[in-house]
Amino acid sequence: MEKAVKRMMKFAGSNKYEIRFEWINKKTYGDIDFGKKIIRINLFLFVSETYIHEYLHYRGIGKEKATEIGTEYFLKRMRVSQIKKLAKKVLRRRKRKRFLS
Repeated sequence: MEKAVKRMMKFAGSNKYEIRFEWINKKTYGDIDFGKKIIRINLFLFVSETYIHEYLHYRGIGKEKATEIGTEYFLKRMRVSQIKKLAKKVLRRRKRKRFLS
């Protein structure tokens, strides 16, 4: 396992593939285009979904299954522009502190 992690870390630091953080769709966190050598990561969806999930815990929905259902409910009803706006707001707030720790 350690060798596999080292290979993955080496690949992440290489320039073999371009990495883009961009919107894909509401169900896809990432994809790869082998022909164009591009890895896309849907940071908007990941950040928004995680934030909504934790926000629902904050609001008192303690059971994990109920929180997952609530998160899915919100995401299905939010427009793409709202999902992007929420993610940007969360990321901007975080950048005021240390982004990576």
